[in-house]
Amino acid sequence: MTARTIRNTEDDDLFERSLGLLERVFGESRSYHRDVRELDPLVERRDSLVAVVDGRVVGHLQVLPREMRVGRAILRVAGLACLAVDPAERGKGHERALIEAALRQVMRGGYHLAMVFAADDAPYGEFGWETLPVDTYVARLDWAGQVGTAPPGVRRMDPENDLAWVAAVHGGYGSSCSGPLVRSLGWWSGNMKWMRENPESSFVLERSGRIVGYARARHPVTEHGIGVGDFYSISDLAAQDEDSEKALLATMVQDARSRGFRHLAGQAPVARRAVALLEAIGTTARVKSDTRLKVKLVDLKSLLEGLWPEFSAALWQSSSGGSESVGIRVGRQSAELGYRDRAVYVGEAGTPSIDVSEAELWALVLKGAAPRGAPGKEAGVLKTLFRERGFAFWRADVF
Repeated sequence: MTARTIRNTEDDDLFERSLGLLERVFGESRSYHRDVRELDPLVERRDSLVAVVDGRVVGHLQVLPREMRVGRAILRVAGLACLAVDPAERGKGHERALIEAALRQVMRGGYHLAMVFAADDAPYGEFGWETLPVDTYVARLDWAGQVGTAPPGVRRMDPENDLAWVAAVHGGYGSSCSGPLVRSLGWWSGNMKWMRENPESSFVLERSGRIVGYARARHPVTEHGIGVGDFYSISDLAAQDEDSEKALLATMVQDARSRGFRHLAGQAPVARRAVALLEAIGTTARVKSDTRLKVKLVDLKSLLEGLWPEFSAALWQSSSGGSESVGIRVGRQSAELGYRDRAVYVGEAGTPSIDVSEAELWALVLKGAAPRGAPGKEAGVLKTLFRERGFAFWRADVF
């Protein structure tokens, strides 16, 4: 067999052939895959990798530059997406070669962590990805009675005129938890153009001339193994207050019922909060776990440095003083995190380190849950700097 080479798709011909491969493997049209890339301002052709054998594109993997909120902090995320191999070429190591090449690119790119959405661990588990369960909510819709009308102030979203307000609501709401990806004006503009060409259910809640909340849903979709025609999936929901959240959820329930859907699902707002809100408006829901999200640490020291705004805010709001530190070791990586004179610092590991698994690391970073085995003093430092937060990876951000 001719040697396999891994190349990026800056070349026009390779780019077009990669779109052809995606069309064959995933089913959507070539124009669909082109639009997905061209409407995303952060996507560049050089970030898509292809495996080439005898001049044929036999595999594809894309590295997506993203940023994730953890309260006040922003982490750089490398998302891996659209791993595809020609059916006639499966079992020849193309997937592994593409993942290895993508990881080399990620390591050079200054990212804090890498993410991928995959139904099972293979082939990512062998490269160190850890499953990060995401709580979702699922409601079986009650068909009794009339569908009803939308609550006062709720109207259909205008993709052009509402853009700035919606982006502001999303940014304000997202900064209160961890998980939502940062969305630039370019992202919103491209996404709204996509929405105009691919209609979905989108609403805003307006009060006194101001938009104070919005919600979006995709349908029909497949969820938790239930048929494609049965699910109405809330991809975004953010609002200024609890009453606004309830009004938007009530609107989505009514819209789903009017369209004949039997199930409603989502992740925004935080799942357990959403269940309580749905029950408050008379819709029974339950929390389920989505295990598709896999995460991988890229660089521990730079990750902790990226969290500095969060650490500084937590220390400022705490009563802790003096000088304290903790050494953290994750696999072969280690770093020291501490504070003195009410100033946070991150450095090379200079104190005895506590061993933290990747699963424990992400529970600490994203949810503020200190590792159970951490000694008392070290656990105290971690609890001071890592605040408890709700974790919600919004469905509109899934890649």
